[in-house]
Amino acid sequence: MTDIVKRNARAILLDGDELVLIKRIKPGREPYWVSVGGGVEADDATIEAALHREVFEELGGKLERAELVHLITDELEGGVGVQHIFAARLESMDLAARTGTEFAKPERGGYEVVRCPSPPRPSAS
Repeated sequence: MTDIVKRNARAILLDGDELVLIKRIKPGREPYWVSVGGGVEADDATIEAALHREVFEELGGKLERAELVHLITDELEGGVGVQHIFAARLESMDLAARTGTEFAKPERGGYEVVRCPSPPRPSAS
């Protein structure tokens, strides 16, 4: 059996009809976009608790609800990484309340919140 060496919790995060992403801007690199979330820490009670913590750290946000919808596994040195992908709705967000350590480290680059229109839902016919 292969050891799980890293776990992440990420969100396909909706706020109303908009998808919320993070635009990462790092010196010497083209900007790229990531979903909200990050690593599960030893003191997180559950994977979903890790997601709630990450949403607060990165957005100063609270989730209305979250549901696990997909798992992604990656081969890593020493074992397997598992990303838990949740579909989630944002209840509130206050960027001034962000607490992630990355915001205190300018060498980590910028974290810009980006809102994208979600695709239209198929109509029932």
